[in-house]
Amino acid sequence: MKKILILLSLVVSVSYSQQKIDPSPYLQMRGGAGTPSLSPDGKWCVFTSSASGVSQLWRTPAKATSDGSAYWPDQLTFFTDAITSGQYSPDGKWLLFGMDHNGDERRQMYLMSSDGGPVDSLTKNPKAMFGGFFSDDGKYIYYYSNERSEAYYDIYRLELASRKSALLHQSDHQNSLLRVSPDNRWLFIGRDSGNANDWVYVKDLQTQSPQEEPRLLTPHTEPANYNGFHVSRDSKRLYFFTNQGKDFTNRAYIDFQDPQARVTFREDVKWDLDQDSFDKNDKVEVITRNVDGIGKISLIDPQSGKELPSPKLPEGGFISNLNISEDAMKIAFNFTSPTEIGNLYIFDRKRNTTEAIARPNYAGIDRRSFVTSKLIHYSSFDGATIPAFYYEGKSSAGKNMPVIVMMHGGPESQDRPWFNPIAQYFVRRGYGVLIPNVRGSTGYGKEYSAADNTTKRMTSVRDMEYAAYWLAKQPGVDSNKRIIFGGSYGGFMSLAAMTMQPDIWAAGVDLFGIANFHSFLKNTGAWRQKNRMAEYGNIVTDSLFLVNISPLTHVNDIKKPLFVFQGKNDPRVPPSESEQIVDAVKKKGIRVEYIVLPDEGHGISKRENRVKVYTAIVDFLDKVLQ
Repeated sequence: MKKILILLSLVVSVSYSQQKIDPSPYLQMRGGAGTPSLSPDGKWCVFTSSASGVSQLWRTPAKATSDGSAYWPDQLTFFTDAITSGQYSPDGKWLLFGMDHNGDERRQMYLMSSDGGPVDSLTKNPKAMFGGFFSDDGKYIYYYSNERSEAYYDIYRLELASRKSALLHQSDHQNSLLRVSPDNRWLFIGRDSGNANDWVYVKDLQTQSPQEEPRLLTPHTEPANYNGFHVSRDSKRLYFFTNQGKDFTNRAYIDFQDPQARVTFREDVKWDLDQDSFDKNDKVEVITRNVDGIGKISLIDPQSGKELPSPKLPEGGFISNLNISEDAMKIAFNFTSPTEIGNLYIFDRKRNTTEAIARPNYAGIDRRSFVTSKLIHYSSFDGATIPAFYYEGKSSAGKNMPVIVMMHGGPESQDRPWFNPIAQYFVRRGYGVLIPNVRGSTGYGKEYSAADNTTKRMTSVRDMEYAAYWLAKQPGVDSNKRIIFGGSYGGFMSLAAMTMQPDIWAAGVDLFGIANFHSFLKNTGAWRQKNRMAEYGNIVTDSLFLVNISPLTHVNDIKKPLFVFQGKNDPRVPPSESEQIVDAVKKKGIRVEYIVLPDEGHGISKRENRVKVYTAIVDFLDKVLQ
């Protein structure tokens, strides 16, 4: 009998180990490229890639080889910190890029020759934030900085030849640098009162001093957003897209030199725009739309409105980071789908071809194992319809499968049909994954995005609860093994679920989430405080409400195990948020695992850290779900 028991134990052990799959390859896959920038002559494309372990700048010819494959790119930068994007100067000689230190978001500006020569640090204040772009003529770099005061951004112009800076605008506002006219006379400034409401201003740099107030171009009473700015070649018209007076964002313009001019719409469409990009000479306009989360791309002649041939792409994906060559004959962009890792494509208008020009790496994983996500809709507590993407796993040996509900951050954000290696890994392990876009998500109109603001916060938490009820009706789902998982605001949602819906969830994963709205709003970066209070509530006038919705207030109701990760340099959700919830859960005697990394900020930028954290998450779930 003893020998039989030992044999059975070995069989069970072998069977279980066969189900275990190393998460490392899924975390070491890399997309072909990100954030492209085409050289002025259209021959080269600079992009970001994490092939070295952390995002750096790379360069490749802006075309495929004769057999249709991608060239092997050249790595241009070799830093240990992540670079978000690079930008060619109009003459093609220089690259401008930004880089922070260990995720602290205090980005400095750097300049290097476009062939990868020596790097020149243009800014040298590690306590401040900088960012900018080249003027159309290449003589200047326009940039913003909060060097004067951490809470406010001022705007400057750096002359490239002399490296001397001049102050263009200074005021106690979070001034966004939107655009500068081709003639270098008109400066466009953005200001906001939260992510859902902002204004556009114009300043005449020839007649107005740095301290003079710019002129408001977009007066409005109801909340409105403005994005995608382009100044016409004659420096008379500002193009953008906005939801001013509408539920969805539509293409618009204003003749900004006329003080009496008001916003004029160019269309009335019932889906939001993602991007609206023009070439330098206003010959081509490239539009991407957000149709129930799915990306659609089209090209038009901006003068006649006539549709032009567009890239041919698989259905059900996501398009981003449009970049148009100076002659408007090449368009670079990123494309991803649930089964295709993000890659860099070039649409050649002359040849009417769409080619991938970079090399994604799937780390030895068979792409046939990837599953696509299904766009589904479910009803919430009040009958509201909530969109979601569902990765349906396969239950093994006739057993029902555990399911992970992944919540996005923001909350002004949206999960799209892009490649999600974590979701693919869990599906391979036998989990299902549901990713809902609860109320407060963008992409479904202004009303939907504002449906969770301030005192309506808990409607989105209830939407998350009803996602769990929808799952309970699906075949093959184990309702006793539902996991809630989220980062940033999604981390708050995970903590809210664990503390306010304790009987629904078997475990929770919180990545740098908000535990206490009072301490969060007090300690988040000074440049973010007013913006975030517009979304969540004021710590003085809404004090009691903020206490009531904070997961820390309800920590005594938590029943199930919790995993928490935090980057020590996070300026958005400071480490004190994770520390508070971890300490409180430990005092209750509930299982909690906590990882804090000294070289990360708001996210996980380094490959070895991603492997470390997500491997720990997988091990945690394996233990608590047995």
